Amino acid sequence: MRKGIRLVQGLFLSYIVTGIVLLLCSFLMYKMAWEEKTIRIGIIVTYVLSTVIGGFYVGRKVETRRMLFGLAFGILYISIIVLVSMVINSGQPAFSGNFITISAICVVGSILGGILS
Repeated sequence: MRKGIRLVQGLFLSYIVTGIVLLLCSFLMYKMAWEEKTIRIGIIVTYVLSTVIGGFYVGRKVETRRMLFGLAFGILYISIIVLVSMVINSGQPAFSGNFITISAICVVGSILGGILS
């Protein structure tokens, strides 16, 4: 039970980091007139940074099976993004062509965070 709470806490931390980094990216995009390629890189960096931080937090708190909990964290992180996308888009998930790539980035980032903890 306590480990499940640690997963939820890690998700909150990770989404806070996501929000802050995306706000920073949007500000820089506004001020510096970034190209689309640069924006995509910023979004990928946001995913990596937030999942590594969340996986690291969860791994530190659970202390055992860190890689497994990192994996669970990554799956939960991307699942919540998909659910929110479905709610916003009236039940239709907004999958782009690189959804599998982004999912893999999130899961690998969270596993890496769990291992590094």
